[in-house]
Amino acid sequence: MRYLLLFIIFLSFETSAQVLKNFVEPAGKIKVFETKGDLDKDGVDEIVMAYNTGKQVDRLGYTRELYICKVIN
Repeated sequence: MRYLLLFIIFLSFETSAQVLKNFVEPAGKIKVFETKGDLDKDGVDEIVMAYNTGKQVDRLGYTRELYICKVIN
């Protein structure tokens, strides 16, 4: 239950899109959401993106891939 609550809170963050110079979006995948924050508490923001893979799991939904990119100035 705790993980479900954390996941819902995580999805509710409003984000602004950011250009990542070296990141290439995966072909054939659909972006579900993108959020930005300091995940490992080191003072440097990371960007998390979730993509649907197109592989449906039963009737519950699709398999997703998460990409975590560290923002380096």
